[in-house]
Amino acid sequence: MTGTTENIDPSTSLDSSAGTETFSSEQEEEHSIANKEVVQPLDYATQFEQETGYKDIHVMNEAQQKIQGDLQKRGDDYKNKFEQAQINSAILAGSSEAISADLIHEILGNKAKCDDGNVSINGTTVAEAVSSLLNEYPFLAKAQGDAGSGAPPSAGAGPSTLSRSAFQQLSQRKKSDFINQGGKVKD
Repeated sequence: MTGTTENIDPSTSLDSSAGTETFSSEQEEEHSIANKEVVQPLDYATQFEQETGYKDIHVMNEAQQKIQGDLQKRGDDYKNKFEQAQINSAILAGSSEAISADLIHEILGNKAKCDDGNVSINGTTVAEAVSSLLNEYPFLAKAQGDAGSGAPPSAGAGPSTLSRSAFQQLSQRKKSDFINQGGKVKD
C-alpha cells in the first residue's frame, strides 16, 4: 500500500507474534453478531412466509379477499334479517284493527321496503297501507260496536239499561265501557 495511511484504533492491537487481532469486549460482540447474520441469511420468501404464514403476496391477497367477501356476505345477511324484523314489527303494530296480523302480513309483507329502519309499503307508511287495505276489504277489519249486532251502536240513543244477569255476562272491559257511557243496571 503506497501513499495510504491507516487509522488505527488504540483499543485494537495487532499481536505480530501470534498473527491475530485482539478486540475489546464490545467490538467482539458486534463482530460475533455480524458473523451470525452472515452465516444464517434468510431469503425474502422464507422470511415472508415466517412473518405472514403465506407463501407469497398473491396467496395472501387472495386469502384477504376471501375473508373480506365472507365478512361482506355476513354483513348483508344481518342487514336483511334486521330489515325483515323491522318490516314484521311495523306490520304487526299497524294491524291492530285487523282480524289477523298474519293475514295482513301475507298480503302486504312482500310489498314492504325498509330504508334506514323506516318501513314503507308502496311509498306510504305502514299505517296508511293497512288502513287503505281495511277500507278496501272491510271483512278483514275487526268488528266495531257491540258484539253480534253487525253495526256500530247508535250515537243518539242515550243511556241504556241492562238487567243484572245480562250485565254480569259482559267482559270486564265491556262492563267498564257500559258504565262510562252512562249505562244503568236494573235488578
